[in-house]
Amino acid sequence: MISIPEGRLRAGSGALLNGGPYTWHFIDFDQRRLVSVTYCSPVPIPDEDQERLAAIADICLAQLRKHIDDLGTDVVRIRFSDPEGPLTTSTSQDDDGIMYVNNQLPTELRIPFPVKTLGFDSLTELDRLSPQVDLLLSVVDDLNYRFGIMHQDIAACNLVIDEKDNLRIFDFDFSGRINETCDPDRDDTKGVIFTLYEIITLDEHYRSVPHDEQDAEALLLQQGEKHPDVKLDSEVHEFRKVLDAWLEKKKTQEFEKVDTWIQWPLMPKPPIGPKLAYGPDGAVTGREMKPCAVLMRRNLIRLGEPYMNWERPARYRLRDVLEQQGLQKEADVPTTATTQDTGKFVKEAYEVR
Repeated sequence: MISIPEGRLRAGSGALLNGGPYTWHFIDFDQRRLVSVTYCSPVPIPDEDQERLAAIADICLAQLRKHIDDLGTDVVRIRFSDPEGPLTTSTSQDDDGIMYVNNQLPTELRIPFPVKTLGFDSLTELDRLSPQVDLLLSVVDDLNYRFGIMHQDIAACNLVIDEKDNLRIFDFDFSGRINETCDPDRDDTKGVIFTLYEIITLDEHYRSVPHDEQDAEALLLQQGEKHPDVKLDSEVHEFRKVLDAWLEKKKTQEFEKVDTWIQWPLMPKPPIGPKLAYGPDGAVTGREMKPCAVLMRRNLIRLGEPYMNWERPARYRLRDVLEQQGLQKEADVPTTATTQDTGKFVKEAYEVR
């Protein structure tokens, strides 16, 4: 089993309001949970001070790392003004940042081939992914050359292994048809290089920049030291040998359209979904059905609509593991002051990074 404590928390989006407060929304991959962290800086940070604004994500991450083990399962937001002082927590529904992609039903996509639907409730986690490099390379080759598909989001979080040790790749919302709708900055070869490096080293910081700034060639020059928590069935140099051979082969391979290439229509407009309706004064007046790409869980609850809970219990205490590995110094954690939010609806600008 692979434990990834330092990569367990990831900032998915943020709301850095002019003059503050500054909020980052973190995904806890171990608990499949979203926690919003709001920093109420005593002194507003000027918009032109990009370095200090960029550092807020690290400040919020450090605060969440210190407290995640002690937060109740119903806590959706924490707030603080002093990184060394106490914080407050909120369980208010209005602070819940969970959102769902409002996907079209498969029957509405007009796909000219059968699609197997797999329900989330039918999946059982047996273990965490290890670097099955030959499987990954084979799957990517099939997608690219046999089916004419560029996945464009190759990452460890989009890979699963079934009970027969077959590697399966999912999350095709960025995929495109080769030679038609592909983004060269999201090339699958580049995705494979980053994914294998991240699985072996548990170091994801090279992909923390926009896709056009991610340098796969520079990453290949790195040694790629195996993380102590990663268990491999071969030495790192053996994985690198297989990867290098695959990359060398791809230099001479061209994308040639064949009969097995899949053709599918472009994604239609988002389907109709339930949304809160607001009056001229901003007060909620009821519901309305409109096309919407995402659905907020807090709104579904208010409207009495069904929704899904992804959360699960933590497998380990993050702070203990980080201290054992020397990744976080021993510190006296301030007492967490829990408060219940007043329920006032807060509108924020979510900017996906």
